[in-house]
Amino acid sequence: MSNLERYKFRGISNFSGKWVFGLLRQYRGAYFIEWHEVNADMEKFLTDVKVDPATVGQWTGLQVGGVDLYEGDELTNISGRVAVVEWNDQAVCWDTTVRVANGNPRGMEMNRLVNVEITGNIHDKAAS
Repeated sequence: MSNLERYKFRGISNFSGKWVFGLLRQYRGAYFIEWHEVNADMEKFLTDVKVDPATVGQWTGLQVGGVDLYEGDELTNISGRVAVVEWNDQAVCWDTTVRVANGNPRGMEMNRLVNVEITGNIHDKAAS
């Protein structure tokens, strides 16, 4: 697995307002997602896009239904419970948090990503 595959990020482009995927780079206080493109002559070149740092999320290394799972994604299980994927500093792993009516967080086990689907992410909800 290459570093690009292992350390993949996404963020919303400041220019287009669309998601871009690749390696994360910071330069003079700005954040960029960069990736290699191949032109018509089969030459590789590096492309980068400035992104909104509040929307940057790392790939967890996991997939749900064949779709890459990123930090900030929302998962919904068969009972309709929605959880947000986030990094847990105490456990040093990816985790999920479900907000319940009384305000106490509860999780959805990341090692049991069966009967769940990615139904959105926190950044698209905020933009709506």
